[in-house]
Amino acid sequence: MTNNTWGANDDFVTGFPRPRVPTMWSPDMERDSCGVALLAHIGGQASHAIVSDALLALSRMAHRGAKGCDNAEDGVGIMLALPHEFLRACCDEKEDGEVEWAEGSRQRLPEPGGYAVGMMFLAWKDDERRQAQRLVERAIAAQEELRLLGWRRVPVDAAKALGQGPAKHNAPSVWQFFVTHTEDGGGLQPTSTNPAEFERKLYILTKEIEKLGKRTTEDGPDTGSPPQDGAGTFKGYLCSLSSRTVVYKGLVDCGQLGTFYPDLRDPRVQSHVALVHARFSTNTFPSWARAQPYRVLCHNGEINTLRGNINRMRARQGVMHTPLFPEPAQLESLYPVIDETGSDSGMLDNALQFYSITSSRSLPEALATMVPETWEKDELMDRDRRAFYEYHSSVQEPWDGPALLAFTDARFAGAVLDRNGLRPARILELKDGRVILASEVGLLPVDADNIAKKTRLKPGKFFLIDFEQKRIIRDRDFKRSIATAQPYAQWLARQKVALDRDLKLLSGQATTDRVAAERLLTAPQLQALAPLLAPIEEGEAALQADPQLKAFHYTAEQINMLLTPMGKSGVEALGSMGNDEALACLSKTGRRVSEFFKQLFAQVTNPPIDPIRETVVMALNTFIGPEGNVLVPEEGHCHRLQIQSPTLTTPEFLAIAALPQTNPGLGWTTSVVDITYPLDQRLDEAIEALCEKAEEAVAQGAHFLILSDVSAGANALAVPALMATGAVHHHLIKRQLRCKCALVVASADPRDVHDLCLLVGFGADAVYPYMVYRCFIALGDELQHDGEKEKELTASSSPQQPQSQLKKDLLTPCPAIGKYRSAVDKGILKVFEAVGLGRDVVKTCFEGVSSRLSGLSFRHFDATLRGWHEKGYGAGALKTLPNAGQYHWRAEGEAHAHDPTAMAKLQEATRTNSKEAFRSYSELADANTRRCMLRGLFSFRAGSPIPIDEVEPAAAIVKRFCTGAMSYGSISKETHETLAVAMNRAGGRSNSGEGGEDYERFQPLANGDSKRSAIKQWPRPGSA
Repeated sequence: MTNNTWGANDDFVTGFPRPRVPTMWSPDMERDSCGVALLAHIGGQASHAIVSDALLALSRMAHRGAKGCDNAEDGVGIMLALPHEFLRACCDEKEDGEVEWAEGSRQRLPEPGGYAVGMMFLAWKDDERRQAQRLVERAIAAQEELRLLGWRRVPVDAAKALGQGPAKHNAPSVWQFFVTHTEDGGGLQPTSTNPAEFERKLYILTKEIEKLGKRTTEDGPDTGSPPQDGAGTFKGYLCSLSSRTVVYKGLVDCGQLGTFYPDLRDPRVQSHVALVHARFSTNTFPSWARAQPYRVLCHNGEINTLRGNINRMRARQGVMHTPLFPEPAQLESLYPVIDETGSDSGMLDNALQFYSITSSRSLPEALATMVPETWEKDELMDRDRRAFYEYHSSVQEPWDGPALLAFTDARFAGAVLDRNGLRPARILELKDGRVILASEVGLLPVDADNIAKKTRLKPGKFFLIDFEQKRIIRDRDFKRSIATAQPYAQWLARQKVALDRDLKLLSGQATTDRVAAERLLTAPQLQALAPLLAPIEEGEAALQADPQLKAFHYTAEQINMLLTPMGKSGVEALGSMGNDEALACLSKTGRRVSEFFKQLFAQVTNPPIDPIRETVVMALNTFIGPEGNVLVPEEGHCHRLQIQSPTLTTPEFLAIAALPQTNPGLGWTTSVVDITYPLDQRLDEAIEALCEKAEEAVAQGAHFLILSDVSAGANALAVPALMATGAVHHHLIKRQLRCKCALVVASADPRDVHDLCLLVGFGADAVYPYMVYRCFIALGDELQHDGEKEKELTASSSPQQPQSQLKKDLLTPCPAIGKYRSAVDKGILKVFEAVGLGRDVVKTCFEGVSSRLSGLSFRHFDATLRGWHEKGYGAGALKTLPNAGQYHWRAEGEAHAHDPTAMAKLQEATRTNSKEAFRSYSELADANTRRCMLRGLFSFRAGSPIPIDEVEPAAAIVKRFCTGAMSYGSISKETHETLAVAMNRAGGRSNSGEGGEDYERFQPLANGDSKRSAIKQWPRPGSA
């Protein structure tokens, strides 16, 4: 069709116009939730009915997708088996010059399996389109045994399908190109190469096309051609490239995909499988490229471990190898595996395609290792299956979060649910051999007499069709086949080293024997840990006088309100909801790095998960140490250390530190990296030197890297443990060394669960919070426990209850961000966002974390550290621990949004109806807001005054007031009902919040008041 006004913007990859830096929007936070359907014939019989039924099912998932007021869609698509007869007929007919054959080609498609189809979005402008096509042609020419046959313009009907909305102006020109596998790249007859080998060649070509485009975009013209031949920006997106499947997708209405692509309405387009998807981008910008299905799967849900998955994939590039790509350069040409400009679903697709292509695993087997079912606490699971999951947990982290994943490569088709089953999937097996799997029932009219079986997909389970075997493979049979493919149980029995069982490091007596501990620390590489053996004085007075506590900014509040209650009761201290202290970046008193991070929550994860009642799906155990090769299953790859929690007790820490002395046969070495720095050095210089020391240690063969600040003292400052961990973690990733070692942090800095979660989230494999244990011992009598045995080994023991609680509390933040395995999620940055950290700090130490604001630099933190050090060791050292007033207001302490003076004025105003008192309260509250909150830094732009008679009266304005959606369980019954009565009196609206309200509130009160909320929340149908 001719070029007209539609597609003029050619912004089909990035999507609708989106904010540019320096706004607070970030693509890292994009997630979506969608509708999915899979239709297939078990016997592999291709028909157009499968295609037409899939389009009908898609049209009935409009409620699952999203549409703007301008009819702009978030994206829909369909994946089919390659319709050979249709494509050959189109190429033979050569209607309207749609096919452009390559020079020297046969001008006819080979037999099925002898060629592949690439589906591409290209620019509408002829020069930009031809430039992109030349890049593709160059990439094909550079590949051995591949040859371009030609291009076909895919007909589209934009006038009917797109209307006049943004999708029309951002629409691409759609093209297909045909590639064949030849003997030497110059022959015309396709070889009899096996399909898997052909797909590997096509995958290499896919990665080359992506990289050629990026190089052209970022660096100008690609070298290898004259500047006049293709200079400029690459505009193209490869939807699919395969000899088995093809993807049609776009920003089209759910019922208009067949209208937009006339190909799909042609009776000659036949397939034995169809995968359709309707996208609902919860907080994502729609784009043609981000419509699904992707190349092997489509996804309804959210990947909450995404940043960690990306980091781990980058890190393991240094240890991956496979006989399918014997030359290192071949495998390296596929890096980076993940395109970080895509959505979470797109990145999952990248990883799955990589694993299935580069390893001997089939597509469903690769997915089973990426999205494991709950196995850690399933007592009924058979030994082989448990061993399969445990082995793969030692070489690969899970992609965690609520997910329905449907996939196909035309050989297999199926779906899997996340371990919690947080997305719906219903299955109909029909007597005529067809199968319908969808987000809900009722998408297609089905004769009840034709239904052989109705079921649903259960948490962590697979539904799988093998078209070659012409049968449905049940979950138990599929899992049994992959679990028994290798002797995983025997491998683990011989290679796994369990810290709590196998390490003969500290006998029962040695845990309280000072001599044994000293003997363990005699090795030269462990001398830096000797300060751990310093004696500890018991009692409150000793704690108050400890200079090291002051240098690490321990406060009296933290000792009295956090550590002492935990030591007494064995559980974390509880506090009422609400925190009105100043943000760390606005504080005038100096704050620790961890206080600049706020925990996020998963926006499309539902329902809320309780770590106590849902304990069966949650786990802390993990493997640490040098990682094996994820692509090839071998016995030695599970030779790793298993710990039950990232929080280490003193015996556990000493066990790891002394590995070379106590268990030389394991072949592991440890190295202590001091994270302190002299007073005459800057913090940023210290971190740079620290990264170099860590790199050198790993390069020399260290398998366990201990980042320690135990030598901090009068002449040395400690790099904040969080900064040190993040900087070293990312530095080793860049050097492809991270998978060759474990990071164990021994620091006085962490003192609560938030600190521990941050350290794990930014790369620590394990954390030893030695100062917390020292405080427990020093508090001795106050904690009312027998501390006599523990005094002999300084930090070797502490009350077992708080140690256990510190371990369990790591699970508490997991449900909020929709993940269920805290320990394996080292480097999972999506858990937190930074508020008020400088760009230099984020770039060096916390790369990839969401940080909408800039703020404090290394210079500010260096000054803060020196101020704390002065309080502990300087001439004006404090005699007691400071009271910063973070939890309780103090006149000279931290600023709070609600101070006693302001509260007194508010009480006076409400009791006496005094305008003066309320005015004073307002002024004080505004001043506190400016000191504590970001919104206090904004000011109103002055406008032109208008006559007062043009302003609505207060009685009319309050009718627009609404209360927040506070559920009945979040506040008291009295408060909830009082808010409803107040809003009803004023003419505004109260909100019931989640869960609705008691029907008794529907009846008016005797005095005419009503407790009924004007706004009631109801769950979206099918959102479970």
